[in-house]
Amino acid sequence: MAYEHIVRDVDGPVCRITFDRPEHLNAVSVEMWEEFREALLAAEDDPDIRAIRLEGNGDTFCAGDDIQDIRDLTSATEVMEYCEYIREASGTIERIATPVVAKVDGIAYGVGCEIAGLCDVTIATEEAEFSLIEPKIGVSSLNGLFRFPDLIGTKPAREMMVTARTLDAEEAHRVGLVSAVTTDDEVDDVVADRIDEIVESAPLAVEMTKRLVNGEREGANEAVTVLANTFLSEDRIEGTSAFLEKREADWQRD
Repeated sequence: MAYEHIVRDVDGPVCRITFDRPEHLNAVSVEMWEEFREALLAAEDDPDIRAIRLEGNGDTFCAGDDIQDIRDLTSATEVMEYCEYIREASGTIERIATPVVAKVDGIAYGVGCEIAGLCDVTIATEEAEFSLIEPKIGVSSLNGLFRFPDLIGTKPAREMMVTARTLDAEEAHRVGLVSAVTTDDEVDDVVADRIDEIVESAPLAVEMTKRLVNGEREGANEAVTVLANTFLSEDRIEGTSAFLEKREADWQRD
């Protein structure tokens, strides 16, 4: 597969995937979701790859879903298909047996925050920021609903989802969203050290451990339904319009 929105490089046992839309703060378009999922599966299918390194091009990890894609969704069928695809694509991070190590610099908002949380190891710079910002544009957070209560605990997950507030790197580390926080100068070394530790471990043990820890969980269908319902709301139309027009939203609760 030819990639336009990500960069995929393989160096020995490590596959590096880079979100490559810096002009859009690495926001995830439909095409980028497809490429990202395919790159993960390709790494999983290669027995020589022992770890995946994930990062963003430039000084942003990922600003979330592409707002224009969200705004263009109109019919119930389109919305449900989109929500199901997000679940499938983002869930691939946990379903594959190959460990994924994320390097997060700058903002990780919306699905960017979700992706960072779903990775097996997440190393953040001191400048990194995390937010489940979706309610600010009138929708809910899919993996926030479905996975974050398990990943970081119910109380922190609820607060992140209902306030949409931004966590700095230290707070993200405190609640368990981030594995470690380091300086911008040292982050690449820390990420490389974690990957080396993975590669030096027994591959079968690592893969079986990840499969067991990330086994099937209940609630995915319900989370998709909630997300789809908010996508179909007038508040989603108002929220995305307000975001693009750089004004405050006038919520109607409809």
